Amino acid sequence: MSEEPIDLSSMRHIRAAREVGSAADGQAVVLNFEMRDGTAERFAMSPSRVGPLVASLLFASEVAANDRQIAAGKGAAGGEQSTLIDIVRVNASSAPGADYVCVRMVIGEGVNLDFRIPLAVVPALQGKIAEALALAQRGA
Repeated sequence: MSEEPIDLSSMRHIRAAREVGSAADGQAVVLNFEMRDGTAERFAMSPSRVGPLVASLLFASEVAANDRQIAAGKGAAGGEQSTLIDIVRVNASSAPGADYVCVRMVIGEGVNLDFRIPLAVVPALQGKIAEALALAQRGA
């Protein structure tokens, strides 16, 4: 984004995605956003653009989290520090000879986040998950 100050009061604020689905025999993803003022805004997009949109939103969320941390160091209120997504189910798969593992995280009925993880990264991921599990189980 540009370095110009942004006037948040002049912008529409999304409260939630109330209704999501598809249209045109799956050729479009339809999003119905509830705005802070109670109105609704409908949007449609190609299913192939959902992944890049989610990635962009997560990137922007991380940038905002870093900005909040910097602002907190200058005396501003800290606010929420991360973006958490609750996972309903998880699955992993691959194919003989593949150089990756696919991990599917189900975050809602019919809403999946799919990741292609290079085999070289899998051991480090396993180690980090094992460390986090051990830490969580210490409190139990």
